[in-house]
Amino acid sequence: MNSHEIIELKFPSDLKYATTARLALSGVTQRMNFTVDEIEDMKLCLGEAFNNAVSHGYDECNQKGSVQLTFLVYPDKIVIKVRDYGKGCDNNILLEHQKKSKGKGLGLFLMKTLTDRLECHSQPQKGCEIIMEKRLSTR
Repeated sequence: MNSHEIIELKFPSDLKYATTARLALSGVTQRMNFTVDEIEDMKLCLGEAFNNAVSHGYDECNQKGSVQLTFLVYPDKIVIKVRDYGKGCDNNILLEHQKKSKGKGLGLFLMKTLTDRLECHSQPQKGCEIIMEKRLSTR
């Protein structure tokens, strides 16, 4: 069994909190001994996921809500979950966007490229959850 720590943060659905979310991730991943490049990649991915949660989950339908951020910290990896409770969408749309390298969907493409695993779960009117995993590299 792989024991892990759980760190949970809840933010208002406002883009001004994306920086705070990235700083929290930076602190956790530095303690885990990820490289500077790996940390910067993860911060970029988290920023994209946070931005998507606020912009697509809430702003497009003039809603306010929250963005739930969860870090599952294992000895050899981190799992980052970004969850909103906004309008959601058809899960197939998210799967299609992961394949695009420009325009709408570029954020998901970057997350898929820069992490070891990406999962997206969404349902109309129930929000969206993005799960990213990054393993520690063996040096």
